[in-house]
Amino acid sequence: MGVPAFLIGSETVVGLDTQKIDELVDYSVGKCPNCGQKLRIPKYRGSSAVKCPKCGQVI
Repeated sequence: MGVPAFLIGSETVVGLDTQKIDELVDYSVGKCPNCGQKLRIPKYRGSSAVKCPKCGQVI
């Protein structure tokens, strides 16, 4: 038996506190609509664009 522990930035989360983990992680994982490559997409990116490294599609 064990308890999961996560180090995210300078914060430590002990236990599976999904709400706290979601607050601390500043990106989500999505797929490129063109080629299906998984991408890290910043949650608070403003007007900046993300470019797929595999096909060059701007998301």
